[in-house]
Amino acid sequence: MPHSLTHPERLTITGPQGETYQGGDQEWYRDLWQRRAGCGPTTAAALLSYLSQTRPGLRPMVPAAARTQAGFLRYMEPTPTKSGSISAWNTALAWVTCKEIARNTIK
Repeated sequence: MPHSLTHPERLTITGPQGETYQGGDQEWYRDLWQRRAGCGPTTAAALLSYLSQTRPGLRPMVPAAARTQAGFLRYMEPTPTKSGSISAWNTALAWVTCKEIARNTIK
């Protein structure tokens, strides 16, 4: 069964000079490794951003600032704790988000 986006304009991200992008770009990462291997997190961030705009239950998962290039980059990047590891909050948020997506989209 084919699927399509009903509102592709909701993938639009505005750059610092007013330019627009359709979704994120892994080239925006500051870290070389993330630029080379960041396709999964970039895609996940775009999907979650889109779904948060179309499903009210997911809205709190994505900050409104993620519609700008700088805000989307902050959303794509992991949030380190003081020790430098990924926080338990990010891990829990990812798990809850995946469960919410599955519950709302898989029939």
